[in-house]
Amino acid sequence: RDSNPQGAQGAWKKVAFGGCLVSLSFILGIIKATMKSAAG
Repeated sequence: RDSNPQGAQGAWKKVAFGGCLVSLSFILGIIKATMKSAAG
């Protein structure tokens, strides 16, 4: 499996995609928290 470049690329794409989702949800959470504190 290690000698398969396509498999490695797919794994890295999955990791990058997951990281993007996590960062997006994290940013959304911060925005929601700031909006709540500003409104409250």
